[in-house]
Amino acid sequence: MTTLFRHLAASLLLFSCGSLFAQNKFTAGGRIGIGLSTLPELNESSNIAHFAFGGSFNYSFMPFIGISADALLLTTGGGYKGSTMIEDPQGFTNDEPYEGEIRFTTLSIPLYPQLSLGNEDFRILLNGGIATNFNLFASESRNYENDENNENVDDLIKDILDDYRFVSFATVYGVGARFKLSEEEFLQVDVRASMELNDLYTTKNNEIPTTFKRNLYTLSVTYFF
Repeated sequence: MTTLFRHLAASLLLFSCGSLFAQNKFTAGGRIGIGLSTLPELNESSNIAHFAFGGSFNYSFMPFIGISADALLLTTGGGYKGSTMIEDPQGFTNDEPYEGEIRFTTLSIPLYPQLSLGNEDFRILLNGGIATNFNLFASESRNYENDENNENVDDLIKDILDDYRFVSFATVYGVGARFKLSEEEFLQVDVRASMELNDLYTTKNNEIPTTFKRNLYTLSVTYFF
């Protein structure tokens, strides 16, 4: 009886291990997203639309646990309000208000564990991790209330292209759902928030605060195949 029990236990263990390794699965797909981006430390900050597109990769250790990574090109930034002391043709100095935008083009690589609940046809997804962001390009634009100042706006905008942080890190977390389309195809819809951990830029004047970070809120669709 003891020998029989050992054989049964060994068989169950082998079956369980076989089922576990059978669940290991790598999937890859294309992701597109749209959302809101803000630089909340800026004076009277406002949201601007941001876009994301790239690839997503997922490896499932078990039916409900996996690890995911993305490689995404992002357009981000934020709006704000400020003012500049400008000398007019008569020699008087006036405080001229304006609305401005700072924009970044960023390569973002989030890495995060993912928990999934459900069955093969439909799963709820929970994830959270860290994104490494490579800020490739930055630009600033301004629109002054006095149209005469807009004619020389390029001379009034400070150059931030050489001063922003090239590599930054952000926390990323979200929730979503995955739908099975066929044996090898899945459609995933998710909502994510990204909160920058580093200061992206340190200013050299008093027009806007000394430092600012970036927050993103994104609705994305991913096609896995």
